[in-house]
Amino acid sequence: MKNQEKEHLYTQTQKRYLWLRFKNGCTSLKNSKLKRLTLLVFGIIVLLIWIFNKERFRLDQMQMVSPAFITLSKLIFPVALITGELFIIILFGTPCGCKSVTDNFRRIGLTNSAGETPVLVAKYKDKKQSEATVLEFDSVGIPPKEWEDKQQRIETALNVYIVKIQEGKDKRTIRLYTVPASGGLSDKNEWRDSYLIKDSSTLVLGRSLLGIVTVDLAKIPHILLGGSTGSGKTVLLKTLLMQAVRKGAVVAIADFKGGVDFPPVWHERIVKLNEN
Repeated sequence: MKNQEKEHLYTQTQKRYLWLRFKNGCTSLKNSKLKRLTLLVFGIIVLLIWIFNKERFRLDQMQMVSPAFITLSKLIFPVALITGELFIIILFGTPCGCKSVTDNFRRIGLTNSAGETPVLVAKYKDKKQSEATVLEFDSVGIPPKEWEDKQQRIETALNVYIVKIQEGKDKRTIRLYTVPASGGLSDKNEWRDSYLIKDSSTLVLGRSLLGIVTVDLAKIPHILLGGSTGSGKTVLLKTLLMQAVRKGAVVAIADFKGGVDFPPVWHERIVKLNEN
């Protein structure tokens, strides 16, 4: 592809990004009272400056000033008001750190045939998983498979863990569900009573990068635990049984190992808890 063609594509892409950021900025204004207030304050400040200067200079009463200059002077502040507010809206629609993300993608070679890199167009918290941050990109024609193939390089470039890569409905959008690299899982996760869920049929399985992982016995009545020796199968099973008992369920244990995993004291505790 010739340089002239690349420049033409780059110009078109930048225009599209500008429009996307304007749209995102309008959406953020709709959802944020503080941003609406900021835009209003800017408009009031520009209006006050315009009124102050109009009263101070009275350009229309000065004999030595040409009519063209007077007309131009009157237009400066309205133009500044409109231009400034448009700039603020676009700024509100521009995710923090988008230039750094673009540069990092270029470093790892995540580009299309025209040399364009995906651009971050939105950054927000996932509603279902509050610990995950969604990075939404214009994919510039790079298919999801290529994002998946380069996942480790993307994680290193952005210093995050990518939990999920999802293609948007319009096929031009890629969403990365991420958590900070510093927020990885610990080697040991101790049980806390705060983990216990009020729903009678929902049990906590553990913790993932996106938060607490649960299972609803009303939907999944059978659970098969598998793993290597020492991986924590029995600990997890005991945790599930403990939650079931505390929720008022009647628990029966079929111990085929003859007390290796469940010694007599465990059977006694289960019986007492069931009786209570």
